[in-house]
Amino acid sequence: ILVLLTSHLSELVRWESLQAESIMVAKMSLFFFALCFGLAQIRRDPQAFYRRWIWLFSIGFALLATNMSLGALGFGFEQYEAGSLSIGTKGFFFAGNELSALMLVLAGPLLWKTWQSSRWFFAGLGAMLWLMAAFSATKVALGGSFLLVLGIPILHGGFQRLSFQKAWGTLAISTVLLGLG
Repeated sequence: ILVLLTSHLSELVRWESLQAESIMVAKMSLFFFALCFGLAQIRRDPQAFYRRWIWLFSIGFALLATNMSLGALGFGFEQYEAGSLSIGTKGFFFAGNELSALMLVLAGPLLWKTWQSSRWFFAGLGAMLWLMAAFSATKVALGGSFLLVLGIPILHGGFQRLSFQKAWGTLAISTVLLGLG
């Protein structure tokens, strides 16, 4: 009877879907526990948590930049394919648009932090972000990187020496050029 039950049970339950669902539950539980651990760390030592957070974003951005660099060298997958023409790269990731969003999420706090500490490093990181956005060739990456690199100095008041007309003129010309690209 037990053999008959297990054979019928295996037909009713697809082990592949059960395994995939179990993995998904484990991933979501891991995210929840990481969130709870992070909240506990913030309450205990906010400065140490902030340093770890920036370090984690730096490692993620470095991995993403390495992946995009390998893609630019011809390894990995193209972002878009139109017949024999390939546009952009996404390296070894499958989801290109999500990769663009991840790039912006990782770059935002890093740009914010580098603007506060070193303008030269901010310029280098901003140029690297624009280059990565050009490699990915998605509107999200191009527009988002444009807004981050120009928006963070504006939010910090970094263009105070520029006149109002020059600042808006530069922003308007940059927007038109981005739209043409």
